[in-house]
Amino acid sequence: MTMAKKIVEKAKTIFKVLDKNLNSSLVEMKPITGRKHQLRKQLFNIGHSIYGDKKYRSFSSTTGLNKELMLHSYQIRFMIDNKKYTYRALLPDYFKKFMKIKRLNFSNLK
Repeated sequence: MTMAKKIVEKAKTIFKVLDKNLNSSLVEMKPITGRKHQLRKQLFNIGHSIYGDKKYRSFSSTTGLNKELMLHSYQIRFMIDNKKYTYRALLPDYFKKFMKIKRLNFSNLK
């Protein structure tokens, strides 16, 4: 009987801090691999959970500022049959409002 080897590839993400203050950071994240909950888990593991994340949170109490998960995918690109596809989504109003409350500069985001 032979056992098939399972190759486990670590989740890879490129992070860039766009703005920060004493309480919060606005981070651009570009996942290289596609693992389930990858971005949420990676930030949780370094003690910097995403606001509104009920599953992966680094702190015991939740903020009263927002109940939404403050994770937004503004662009996705992929290729099928040698044809490139790009889709973009504007920042939701609740996201903008939260960034203003947290005093994070998001003017460079679309």
